[in-house]
Amino acid sequence: RAVAMKITVADEDANSRREADILKYLFPADSDASEHPGKQHVLRLLDHFEIKGPNGTHQVLVTDVLVPLESLQDMSLKDTSFDWKRACYESLLGLSYLAHKGIVHGDLHTSNIAFSFPALNTLTGQKVASLMDMISFPVLPRRMEDQSDSLPKYLIERADFFTLMGDLIGKHGTRGTHAVIVDFGLGGDDKVLATMEQVTTALCEISGIEGATTISPKTSRLRCDKVLAELLSHMLRMNPAERQAPEILLNSPWFDSVKGETTMP
Repeated sequence: RAVAMKITVADEDANSRREADILKYLFPADSDASEHPGKQHVLRLLDHFEIKGPNGTHQVLVTDVLVPLESLQDMSLKDTSFDWKRACYESLLGLSYLAHKGIVHGDLHTSNIAFSFPALNTLTGQKVASLMDMISFPVLPRRMEDQSDSLPKYLIERADFFTLMGDLIGKHGTRGTHAVIVDFGLGGDDKVLATMEQVTTALCEISGIEGATTISPKTSRLRCDKVLAELLSHMLRMNPAERQAPEILLNSPWFDSVKGETTMP
């Protein structure tokens, strides 16, 4: 099984431990996996441990491997079987589960929405290395007297999912893919309030392939169908008390074509 590891900055602050605590709270060991439909759309912590190095103690969070939203958008998946409206629906399901557990994300945007891709588990380590073209770069200080054990010996470029996903989608399609809300390091309690504009921005950017497009940067208006416009109007309210909760937004007619369905195999 392929996994991802998030290694925090050494002894950064309480946020590094806070994310692990939130994820543990969201998925207690004795919970019923079927108790809420939004559970599968929130990042699940598989393991958590600490490592010590020359810079201090690092928190390590082990999760499933997820594909960034930007990678899928860059691939122009509107020409494939990928259902972007379903991705919006699943993101709201995830928010509904967070609200059910009394958690506010606090920093929701498209960079914090990713996608599971079961086909990743079909790849061997050797195949991944050949597709990702990982190149390492030695790390040298500007002055030799600044050499320190705290400096890494080398760095590698950020993983490029474009080539990898193109190969996988060509062979396996997008079956089993579903949206997952990630990154709980900055928010997480009732004292950190996310604005519904953040939710709307994320929804609009995802659903842009569904028909919500910016007319001009100056006006920041959206051209979209009436049903989607009504959905957004319930989210864009100046008074937070007037903004509808995720479980109510999920009942919008705009989601009729995907309600009651699942992207899980």
